[in-house]
Amino acid sequence: MFQIEDQTEIDTLFNGFLDMMFLMKIDADNQFRYAAANDAALKYAGLTRDAIGKRMQDVLNEELASKLQNFYEKTLHSKQPVHFQTESENNGKLQVAETYITPILNKHGECTFLLAAVKDLTEAKIIAAKLEETEEQYRLLYAEQKNVESQLIGQKLILEMIAKGSNLQDVFRAISLNFEAAMPRSQVCIHLANERDQKLEYAFSSRLPEIFIQEIHQIEISPVEESCGRAAYSYTPVILKDIANEMKNNKKKKMALKHGVKACWSHPILSSSNQLLGILAVYFKHPASPDENEWRTMEAFTHLAGLAIEQKQKEEALRKSEAKFRAMTENITDLIVTLDTAGKVKYTSPSYRHIFGIEANLGNSFLTYTHPDDIDFVSKMFSKLLRDKKPLEVQFRYMHQNGGYIPIEARAMPVLKESGEIENIVVIARDITKRNKHEEVIKRMAYYDQLTGLPNRRSFSEEFESFLSKADENNQQLGILFLDIDRFKFINDSLGHTFGDLVLKEVSLRLKKFTKGCGRIYRMSGDEFTIILENINLSKMNESMSQLLNLFSEPLYIMEEMIRITASIGVSVYPCDSGDPNVLLRNADLAMYRAKENGKNTYQYYQSGFNSNSYERLLMENELHNAIENNELILHYQPRYSIKKERILAVEALIRWNHPRWGMISPGEFIPLAEETGLITKIGAWVMETACMQTKEWIDKGYPNVKMAVNLSARQFLQRDLVTFIQSVIEKTEIPPQLLELEITESTLMKYEETIFFTIDLLKEMGVQFALDDFGTGYSSLGYLKKFRIDTLKIDQSFVRGIGTETDDSAIATAIITLAHSLKMNVVAEGVETEQQYQYLKEQKCNEIQGFYKCRPMDASNIEVLLSNQMKNNMNKQIVLK
Repeated sequence: MFQIEDQTEIDTLFNGFLDMMFLMKIDADNQFRYAAANDAALKYAGLTRDAIGKRMQDVLNEELASKLQNFYEKTLHSKQPVHFQTESENNGKLQVAETYITPILNKHGECTFLLAAVKDLTEAKIIAAKLEETEEQYRLLYAEQKNVESQLIGQKLILEMIAKGSNLQDVFRAISLNFEAAMPRSQVCIHLANERDQKLEYAFSSRLPEIFIQEIHQIEISPVEESCGRAAYSYTPVILKDIANEMKNNKKKKMALKHGVKACWSHPILSSSNQLLGILAVYFKHPASPDENEWRTMEAFTHLAGLAIEQKQKEEALRKSEAKFRAMTENITDLIVTLDTAGKVKYTSPSYRHIFGIEANLGNSFLTYTHPDDIDFVSKMFSKLLRDKKPLEVQFRYMHQNGGYIPIEARAMPVLKESGEIENIVVIARDITKRNKHEEVIKRMAYYDQLTGLPNRRSFSEEFESFLSKADENNQQLGILFLDIDRFKFINDSLGHTFGDLVLKEVSLRLKKFTKGCGRIYRMSGDEFTIILENINLSKMNESMSQLLNLFSEPLYIMEEMIRITASIGVSVYPCDSGDPNVLLRNADLAMYRAKENGKNTYQYYQSGFNSNSYERLLMENELHNAIENNELILHYQPRYSIKKERILAVEALIRWNHPRWGMISPGEFIPLAEETGLITKIGAWVMETACMQTKEWIDKGYPNVKMAVNLSARQFLQRDLVTFIQSVIEKTEIPPQLLELEITESTLMKYEETIFFTIDLLKEMGVQFALDDFGTGYSSLGYLKKFRIDTLKIDQSFVRGIGTETDDSAIATAIITLAHSLKMNVVAEGVETEQQYQYLKEQKCNEIQGFYKCRPMDASNIEVLLSNQMKNNMNKQIVLK
């Protein structure tokens, strides 16, 4: 018998029961009100949540309410469980129910609640009625037969076996023996349907030989089958009265006849919901066709088989459902606790020991093992629950058996009496140790840089406001520093990203020491850092900037290599430069760009005067990132002419940026920016591929071969995979390597002599040619020309421009031509714009000229016009010569 203390357990598991469960509250005048009802009760009894709190007489029809009132009063007075059965109508349908009423007593022994468990017997009642109807049919069926009494006894036996839940094989045996008794020359076989595999599987036969059973164990459920398989597929009986003449499948016909089977009647076994359960098959050793009585017999036994199979399926479903529910309640990992209004523990579920390593101490206050720092907060939340009488959630720490504390997430729900007072509190709690660890990892990943461990851009965005508020409260100024490592992309490109990462880590460590006690540092992206310095003035800021630059003056030792780096720093000051966090950061960023423009390795305070120029530069960098993907970059080509034959020998690929808003942008505006940001590598690769594809197109169109000259920057030469890349482009475009000429500057050759020597040598072996651009503007060394086996020297246009007017320029041009010829090199004069310049270079036997005198840079289609005209002129000359 239940005591009132067990109510929480009832409430906890109440909704899990498959049967209908009603908790009835007893009024002072012995009227019964609905206190609670589980989901099954609401689903099958036709009630809604509105019924909770109402009297039974106000919810049920008068007849049913009167019946239940009598039984409820009997339970109330006897204080003993009562069991009874009722029949009623629900929405016009008969409803049969079996009810168990259990009294629930309080600590004074008074019956305050009744727990009614109601099992719906409607379907069982219908089945029983059908069985009675079937029994009557059997009685009429055998009324005219001599063995009426024995057949009736057999049918009753089968019905009793089904009702008692006998083993299915025993029921099938009874069906088979009785059927074969009614038809002495028949052999009965029952198959069960496996709809997943679309098979009929042998289940039982009392007389069929084992060898024949093996043949019919797996039968396809299919329209092409001629007996059992087709009956199962079509849900209709199939009668083969003469297999020898009616069966079309010769293989199966031979098999049947071999075993002496001459006829087969197949009847589908269907459930009450018209689902296929199996097949009842009757075999004969002679041709046979059922008469009316035999057909009724077959239908009757098929129906019995269906009742038996369906009953077993329901029993199995119920068994699985009960096992699942039992497993759920016994193995639930969440902790269930019942507290009284004083906070004392009345009940804990078995998971208490699993979570805390010890059995619960019933009767203690739940605050006994709460972490001392959490007691005040949890007490206030408990008081709030008692005051508001509403569920609430709370997190706190609770002591483990080992003395440590476990973080707990709990949901507390008050259980109310009829009067509205709280009777007790049900708490569902769980250990969130793992979840907290995962959240910490996720938070760290979201707010901290994984490489350096510094707070990231998101942290900066969320924390900056608090720094500003603190500065306002203390009437102080803040310094916002935007720091960028100079030429860091060059470090990555030349020494590798692993090396670059180690550099960033070392820089981060130095910056942490710098900001210790006076500010906070953030890694914004790549090699960019932001620093917030607190409580500063102009004097302090200048001193801090000097200290910061000194940090970078000391060399770094990375992987046994010594490396020196510098940084450019932009500074904005709050509130002088702005009160808006975003504007302050942008101003510091713009100031950093000005520091780079001033030669790097310095700092620059924000000044409104350089806002626009720096912003345009920043905007151009952002736009340049998308220029390739948006097909905004194009190539123009400037021809190089032979002085002797006055024909095009080569073209130089010159990049242009056709911006959708800004129009055509010259390379002088964006190439330096591309060099600084590292985008030159990506742009250079695009130029190389596009120029070589254009060369291939001209070859395929039959134009005379012309060299394609492509400029290479220092960054491109320092790529580790440059040789592999160029080789892949040549192979992809299928152009002769001799038609590709790579132009490098004299300064690049001198600065990276040892680094690029091997690269040039490998490319030369492939057949690629090299031109030295702007020759004469650097420290022109004859040793370089000999060492690197340069094919072409290009006289810088600064010397060509002075030919005819400046004696020194003419002399320098002449000297370069003479030098090139002595080293057996081709020589090209750049920037030829006048007839005088052209004639002088012709007299000095310069090989090629390039400049506006002959042709401006133009797109590929106009170059094709020149090549086409050149071809026509050559043909005309050949004709004249002939």
